[in-house]
Amino acid sequence: MKSELEFKLELKEECGVTENSLHNAKKLVDKYGSPISIKLHYDKDKWYLVDIRFKNDTIYQFTGFSWNYNGEGPTGLFELFKLCKMPKNKSDIVSWPQNINKTFYFIERKRI
Repeated sequence: MKSELEFKLELKEECGVTENSLHNAKKLVDKYGSPISIKLHYDKDKWYLVDIRFKNDTIYQFTGFSWNYNGEGPTGLFELFKLCKMPKNKSDIVSWPQNINKTFYFIERKRI
């Protein structure tokens, strides 16, 4: 059963599929704007997890992104960082350890 958020935004069920995670990320960024943080963590039962938090405290957990190898999941994570205006180097994403537990914060810079 879809949550209210998934129903309203027509989010796709992910089940570890990178293409669906990117689709959902685009819908969420269109709705809420750039996130304030992206958290990467690894769970031995759920595998690779990416949590994205927006300014209104909406948090969404993705299952289709990954790191620590060169493949579709890390490429999708690279695209997620680009979409969220948090540029990262793809070679860094591929080299991050599997059991990483790291949060990236978006810092809004104001022009003077």
